[in-house]
Amino acid sequence: MNIQTSYLCKVPVELWEEIFMIVSVPSSKEYTLIIKTESLNVERQVVTIVPFTLMHVCSHQSEITTRCPMLWASINVALWHKYFERRQKLVEMFLANSAPCPLNLKVGWHYSFPDCAQDTWEILKSHFSRSEQLFLNSAWDFGMHLLNPSCGQDITFENLLYFHTQRGGLSGISKADIDHPFSQALRRA
Repeated sequence: MNIQTSYLCKVPVELWEEIFMIVSVPSSKEYTLIIKTESLNVERQVVTIVPFTLMHVCSHQSEITTRCPMLWASINVALWHKYFERRQKLVEMFLANSAPCPLNLKVGWHYSFPDCAQDTWEILKSHFSRSEQLFLNSAWDFGMHLLNPSCGQDITFENLLYFHTQRGGLSGISKADIDHPFSQALRRA
């Protein structure tokens, strides 16, 4: 261990966490995990994984990054038709490392989910209750059936400060949609 590294190790972990948060998430509109497709006609996916950059500095900073749940609690996933199945592992890692922090989630999809994205949707949906900010972005009106709770799971939003849908969203909903457990949970929040 050289002298410079030993000085870095003396900086309190809490201070490193604050520095990492400032560097990683400069505003609430940015995410530490972004999985999106450039456009619907292109098969190229863009993946941004901010904590991985911090983890590659040194082992000490890698440890701090792994143990800082706030660095992992901001996820933006586009489940378009070009979504690659192997990206689900990244989503699972971020959800696991972010516990117990409230989440900032943005999930987008186009018409319907490709088969490979259905499992990722279910995993994300099971964590909606942890959301502090929840953005659902559909290129088409989405049916409330997509928001059915998994396996009798009760939907509650204890941390929810902001909910937003884009495009079809919840506009023009029917009486059945108003009575849907997801809608009721939003009203209680």
